[in-house]
Amino acid sequence: MKSVQTALCSMFLVAISGIAFAADTSKTENAETAAARSTSLDNQFIKDVARENTLLTRLGDIADKQAGNHAVKAFGHMEAQRHADIENSLRKLAKDKKVDLPRDLEGMRQITLQRFTNLNGDAFDKPYMRDMILEHNLLIANFQYMLDNTTDPDVKKFVRDTLPGFQDHLRVAQDDAKTINLNMLSTETQP
Repeated sequence: MKSVQTALCSMFLVAISGIAFAADTSKTENAETAAARSTSLDNQFIKDVARENTLLTRLGDIADKQAGNHAVKAFGHMEAQRHADIENSLRKLAKDKKVDLPRDLEGMRQITLQRFTNLNGDAFDKPYMRDMILEHNLLIANFQYMLDNTTDPDVKKFVRDTLPGFQDHLRVAQDDAKTINLNMLSTETQP
């Protein structure tokens, strides 16, 4: 009887240790999966910000040259300078994380750039400011999402350091939009 109890206890201990091992392996796999998912999210974020930042820098340069309204020109100039500064921080982050940044604009970003290249003066101002308000709202939402979801301390620091600038850009864009009587609910200014 004692040998049966010993055998049952041994089997129970083996079963328990097997469950514990499986649970530990599952935790490791879940942690590895979560880390891979986080790295993938961070890498995609870095690439997306690089693309958007390039677009905003180039559009700022175009606005500085082609806008009709002084406030819109000044906003474009500010955009080009500030986004060039952001690009430097982003390049360092990408290098540290071994992320290859995209070199060219593609798809809708390229179409947007081309659209504004062909506009001047008053025909440029309202569509540009409308896009700047929309783009900065999207950037802010994306950065706030990353602030809550990234586990990478370097990405989180970049987000924390950069987000207030985007919020400032949005406030300036909204103020400048008022000077050109931009109604964000109207579609009259779409080229």
